[in-house]
Amino acid sequence: MPPGLTYDESTGTISGKPKQFGDFTLTFTATDASTPAEKADVTLSLKIQSSLAAATTSLDKGVVGVKYNQVLKGTGRDLRPTNGR
Repeated sequence: MPPGLTYDESTGTISGKPKQFGDFTLTFTATDASTPAEKADVTLSLKIQSSLAAATTSLDKGVVGVKYNQVLKGTGRDLRPTNGR
């Protein structure tokens, strides 16, 4: 589990605030109550991306009644769509 995150076995919930970014592999095992017990493993990949921060420190003045356009810049993680990859 990435530092700062915890897994609650009773609820199946991962919670917390990640303390580092990177790629992590998590393996979970489910066991039933039969005799003999049956088990199943599932491995998940978790990607924690670096934090996002605003890099724009000021905005141009606007004029009432005039269309306004301003580009805001940021630093940190890549916000481009990834199509689930």
